[in-house]
Amino acid sequence: MIFVLDQLVPLHITLLWMLLLVVLETLLLELLQFLFVDPQLLHHLHILSFQQLHLLQCLHLFFW
Repeated sequence: MIFVLDQLVPLHITLLWMLLLVVLETLLLELLQFLFVDPQLLHHLHILSFQQLHLLQCLHLFFW
């Protein structure tokens, strides 16, 4: 028997899980920045995508 993902997991739980992953990733990036790692350097090393870099810079401006 084959189930489609949205039949197994309700949409709101899937969205909450995705939001949690984004928050955890953002916290990890903030931690890296707190440890004095330059986000631009991470981007140049291809650890950060451009969208992640932009998000991190926006959050940095918002929280500081």
